[in-house]
Amino acid sequence: MKKISLLFLVCFCTAVQAQQNRASVKAMRVKAAMLKAMGGEETIKGVDYFNYSINRTAYNTDTTVTRTYFVLDLNNRFITETSYTPTDTIIKEIGAGSSWLTKAGVKMPLPIEDKQRLQRTFYTNFLPMLQNDTLVYKYKMRTKYKGRQVDVLQVYMPDKQTLIMDMFVDTKNGSILTSSRPDDKTGKYTYYADELDYQPIGKGVIFPLVYQIWVNESMVTEGKFENVVVE
Repeated sequence: MKKISLLFLVCFCTAVQAQQNRASVKAMRVKAAMLKAMGGEETIKGVDYFNYSINRTAYNTDTTVTRTYFVLDLNNRFITETSYTPTDTIIKEIGAGSSWLTKAGVKMPLPIEDKQRLQRTFYTNFLPMLQNDTLVYKYKMRTKYKGRQVDVLQVYMPDKQTLIMDMFVDTKNGSILTSSRPDDKTGKYTYYADELDYQPIGKGVIFPLVYQIWVNESMVTEGKFENVVVE
């Protein structure tokens, strides 16, 4: 009886390991397809600076339009975010061991929530995300999104516990169609961030210049990348 139990355990562990290996291979294939769709791994790894502005339109009872300019130093993980209001220019920046907010001409320490939000840019923006070899990719499933077949790839922080996002990758061309995060309690997706208008932006990089946030089949936000520079 013990021999049978031990044999079953060995077979079970072997099957689980084989399944994990297959999932790992699938994840790497999907990641490779994404890199190819955006210009190739060598091209992506060769970008040092990524600068752009975003015109963001929020659709609610009072539609609002904002414009924000970003400068990303990908090697040093520095970032500057400059936003404009009718009366002021607000600058938020993370540099070498420091972070600052400049508002109404006064420079002060950057609030922790703004610092954390800016730091997340290096994980949620596709260029620095695909440059980061410490992130963990897990294959989730194959499904359809808006009539197109996709592979869902989960991206985790290096601790392998903190989920950054689920990416829905077109099985035909490797482009990211949308991304989301499942609700912690229900496991269901409550929003989708669609990626549109893939265009060359310089140095061989292909990037989606439009994103749309959808909730309950309604678009709540649309952002457009402009003045894009890669170096």
